[in-house]
Amino acid sequence: MFMEFIVLLLCCMIMIGMASSAETEEWESPDIIEINKLSPHCTLMPFPSEETASANDRTKSSYYLSLAGTWKFHWVPVPDQRPRDFYKVDFNDSDWVDIPVPSHPELLGYGKPIYTNIQYPFWPVNPPLIPHDDNPVSSYRRTFDVPQSWKNRKIHLVFDGVMSAVYVWLNGNFVGYSQDSMTPAEFDITPYVKEKQNVLAVQVFRYCDGSYLEDQDKWRVSGIYRDVFLYAIPDVYLEDYFFQTKLSEDYKQAIVECNLKVVSSKTKEKNVDCLIKIKDLIGNEMYFQQVERSVENINKDECYIHLKYRIEIINPNLWSAETPYLYQTYIHLLEEGKNIDVYPQKIGIREVKLQDGSLYINGKQVKLKGVNRHEICAESLHVLSREQMIEDLKILKRNNINTVRTCHYPDQPIWYDLCDEWGIYIIDEANIESHGMGYELDRTLGNKPEWEKAHVARIEAMVKRDRNHPCIIFWSLGNEAGSGCNFEACAKKVRELDISRPIHYERMNEIADVHSEMYTPLWDMLKFVAHYPNKPFFLCEYAHSMGNSTGNLQDYWDVIEAHKSLIGGCIWDFSDQGIKKPLSEEDAQKTGKKFFWAYGGDFGDKPNDGNFCCNGITQPDRKPNPGLYEVKKVYQYIKVKPVDLHRGVVKIINQYAFLNLDKFDIHWFVERDGVSILNGKLPLLSVAPQSECEVTIPIQDIEWVADSEYFLTIEFRLNESTLWADAGYVLAWEQFCLPTNKQVNQKENVKEKNQDKSNPIQIIKKEDLLTIKNSNFEVIFDWKEGILNSYSAFGKTIIKGSLIPNFWRPPTDNDRGNNMPWRLECWKKDTYMRNLTFRNIKKQDDYQVEIRFGYELPETKSQVILQYIINEKGEIQVNYEFNPGSPDLPEIPRIGMQTYVSKELSSVLWYGRGPHETYCDRKTGAQIREHSLMIKDLFHHYVRPQENGNRMDVRWFSLLDEDKNGVIIVGSQSLAFSLWHCSMEDIETTLHDYELPERNTWTLNIDYLQMGVGGDDSWGALPHEEYQIKPKKYEYQYTIIPIKDGNENLLRQVYQEYR
Repeated sequence: MFMEFIVLLLCCMIMIGMASSAETEEWESPDIIEINKLSPHCTLMPFPSEETASANDRTKSSYYLSLAGTWKFHWVPVPDQRPRDFYKVDFNDSDWVDIPVPSHPELLGYGKPIYTNIQYPFWPVNPPLIPHDDNPVSSYRRTFDVPQSWKNRKIHLVFDGVMSAVYVWLNGNFVGYSQDSMTPAEFDITPYVKEKQNVLAVQVFRYCDGSYLEDQDKWRVSGIYRDVFLYAIPDVYLEDYFFQTKLSEDYKQAIVECNLKVVSSKTKEKNVDCLIKIKDLIGNEMYFQQVERSVENINKDECYIHLKYRIEIINPNLWSAETPYLYQTYIHLLEEGKNIDVYPQKIGIREVKLQDGSLYINGKQVKLKGVNRHEICAESLHVLSREQMIEDLKILKRNNINTVRTCHYPDQPIWYDLCDEWGIYIIDEANIESHGMGYELDRTLGNKPEWEKAHVARIEAMVKRDRNHPCIIFWSLGNEAGSGCNFEACAKKVRELDISRPIHYERMNEIADVHSEMYTPLWDMLKFVAHYPNKPFFLCEYAHSMGNSTGNLQDYWDVIEAHKSLIGGCIWDFSDQGIKKPLSEEDAQKTGKKFFWAYGGDFGDKPNDGNFCCNGITQPDRKPNPGLYEVKKVYQYIKVKPVDLHRGVVKIINQYAFLNLDKFDIHWFVERDGVSILNGKLPLLSVAPQSECEVTIPIQDIEWVADSEYFLTIEFRLNESTLWADAGYVLAWEQFCLPTNKQVNQKENVKEKNQDKSNPIQIIKKEDLLTIKNSNFEVIFDWKEGILNSYSAFGKTIIKGSLIPNFWRPPTDNDRGNNMPWRLECWKKDTYMRNLTFRNIKKQDDYQVEIRFGYELPETKSQVILQYIINEKGEIQVNYEFNPGSPDLPEIPRIGMQTYVSKELSSVLWYGRGPHETYCDRKTGAQIREHSLMIKDLFHHYVRPQENGNRMDVRWFSLLDEDKNGVIIVGSQSLAFSLWHCSMEDIETTLHDYELPERNTWTLNIDYLQMGVGGDDSWGALPHEEYQIKPKKYEYQYTIIPIKDGNENLLRQVYQEYR
């Protein structure tokens, strides 16, 4: 009996196991990637007439029906809890919630969004198996009616994007299954559809075996997140088409070929034909000629009709990112000579070629000035509207960015339409990344034959969908997915489908057409060029812009532009991937803010990689991060070089490949000490693409003044409005310091200036305090510690805290990545601890006092000497001297001084670089002139707080209250300054911007030097050596001058006296 029980138990276990296996085989088997899904094809839509098709908007077709809107929704955390019979027509879903489609359930409270970079969001990692205790399932239901005008037409159901596996039922019938979250899933629902009250049921698994190929560095979410719709086609319909263009060697003749695939019943095959019409922008019509026709049987009733058409165009208008000319085509599907449907398609005529180590578009050498762009927005992640895409395109075009890599998956179809129209080069990347599996050949999925089908299917879906778009110049086989036999198969498939575009794949360059690398240091790029001068080299990712970053970009492009085989790169990345998350009621009341930018871990998501998702040159809401200004300047196509600045002669270089500079008005102006004194506009200048000319700026009328500096700025402004900017928009500029023959006079010391003998200085020593004062001002020192503690002028306290030597900065993301908080901790300790070694006071006369303090820094044994020279006007000249304890000390984050100033000071005016934040390795994009801001606006709110707000190359800056009273600080050499509403410690220890407290003083930094922010990567790279502060002797000097009723002219006058 016992044995019979054991046998019975084993049988039951086997049956349960088999049932479980059968139940889960679709979403845990790389061999089952779809059931009943139709073959991939280009994005198309039939219209009843050419007139209705002319809008080129599929949603305007009478044969299109959107299913976006409100659906019934049910969510469970594990597959075993999912409803099994919800697809039945009579299922009662009245207790289900309503949910908008498209959307991500995780953003609506169903599960959690998870941010990870490399690690998979589930455990254990055992492909193709998915953990059954951590795989939420979303179930959807809705009803729809079919338009009466669709009678006798077939109906297809299309999901443009579902994450990550989807089952579909209609009216109780199983329709099909699909995975691949980033390309369409299309089903023929004709056998199951009826005119009224169709019940569509969809079940989405958050994870499936395909998730092992979707390990991209982004938020991990699920759901129906792109367009879902129906479209109607006749029995004879166009399934796919592909336009290819070929250009003659002189680019004056184009051959446009169109390959069509028509589905027809065999009885109608002979009567089916197509008419293809092409129109230019002014409406001239041309017609394609049929050159081939063949028939391929599908089954006993249906066949494919393959048609090939060709047209020759003389002197074609060519497409490029600079000149995105599109022809309008219409494909008329005919039966017995009568029009059935019309399919519109815009095409661009262009050629992409890699030759002699360079990239050529239409025969012209082109550099790719790119960014990586995730398809993401802060409110809804992957659910993007057309309007949001247009805003992104405006940012790209206005900032001289010509290339986007669709990291790391194909975007939704409308993005490519817009890039065709607006002019952006696209590197279209397949939805393949298995980074979490590693790259070893015995482990990577790229080398496991059982995964070949899954890899190749994703490649085929992308290429077939997108190959009609001229904006796409490279096919990318994926990202960080290892190497091996599957990628050999992927490359082979691409070349079968489209030989007109090069192949890119950074992890296996031997099968690609372009050599691609990530985050390659400059010196290694130069080594590559030396060894392989005729092999095109592309940085698919570089300039990792995490937080306060994007340093040394100009250095990279100096090298890229000097070598033809360095074809450019794509910055990582376009936008911070922060999610807009509401604050709790308590935090909202405390901070006055309604939301914050959330990153990994802020939803209780585990695992997570923190704020590593925030690497953008724009913030989550697309406001600029300071790096964007640098990108715009470095990427600009128009360069200006000095020839003879004494005479105003400069060379203008047009680096556009296709645009003449007659598209720009050229304005110039000369500023003396930051103030404009002369300006003008050059005659319209015709400079052909990739050529140059010399021009003379008429500066002979300048009245040269001794002790002043002069800057010539030249701006290139659009002279006509475009899709992305109005006429007058400045797209490029250059600035030069003009040489002057006027002798700079030696400035007097504070003590030598005119004295106010009616107001002598008093020196009061009381216990540990030393007070220097008269009726105009008061300075208080902590005599025991040797620190200036307070400074007041005209009855108002300006400095409200210790003025101390500062060697530290709140670590940036790059600093954390290179272990700076620990490597350089000695400088942090020496900022807060110092041993007074000497102090003395010297009264020169009744109108001037000199005070000196010497310190030894305990951690580094370095020495600092501070000298304060104070006169009867309340002016304080500060002389700073630093001597390192050893030349072997590590690099120094900062050489400067820090204090706290009154919050009554509200505005800042400065003469230096600006108006945005600058650092020594990221200042190319900022002009030197006078700038003004409210103090509160100097602070840049990075998603995670860190060093920020610095302004470089500052000659002077003023801090004034509403009555224009305050101080001006003038450097004897260039200074840097920043002001924060909180303390340095606050910034260093706070994880989110909203958590920063509003202190009752401003933190003021008056710096001589600060190390660069870097940007080669964020996980180890230091700022380049030339932007590091090495341990050696440093000296600098500045003067604090009290100001009353300080208008701009007075401030300028003071600067002239004290510079």
